[in-house]
Amino acid sequence: MIVKDILKIKFSSRRRYALFIFLAACVVCGFTIFDMNVNTNDQSMVVFNWIIIGVTGLLALFGVYIAVGATLDIGALKKDKLPVINALFTKYNRRGISPKDNKEIVYTGQVFLDLDTNEEKMIIVTNVEINKKYKIMYGKHTNIGVVLQKL
Repeated sequence: MIVKDILKIKFSSRRRYALFIFLAACVVCGFTIFDMNVNTNDQSMVVFNWIIIGVTGLLALFGVYIAVGATLDIGALKKDKLPVINALFTKYNRRGISPKDNKEIVYTGQVFLDLDTNEEKMIIVTNVEINKKYKIMYGKHTNIGVVLQKL
C-alpha cells in the first residue's frame, strides 16, 4: 500500500534526523572531554566546558527520544496498529508556500478535531485544506500522518 510506504519513509527520515543530532552531540561532547583532559585551562574555561558537556548531553538525550519514538511508530506501522481517525482540519499557526511546488500551500502547527471523540490533535499532514474532513493514519509518537481519504 502506497500510504504505508509514505509513512515509513517519513518515520525513517525523522529517525535519521534524530540519530544525526545524537551523533553530532556525542562528537561535540567527546571533543570537549578530550580537550578538558589534554589541555590545562583556567577555571572559567573548565566551567564553560562543563556547560558544553551538559548542553550536548541534553541534545543527545533529545535525539534518542525522537529516534525511539520514530522506531516505535515504524514497528506499529509494520504490525498495522497505527491509529486512524476521522478529523476536521480546524486551525493552524502559519500558512506558507511549499519550496518544492509554488502552487502547493503548506501549514505549520496543524490542529485537527477528531470527529469521534471531539479531541484536538496536532498532526503533521501534507496536502490538506482548512475546514475539510479527512481520514488520517498517523504515528502516536511522532504525530506524522497521511491522508487516507477525503471525507
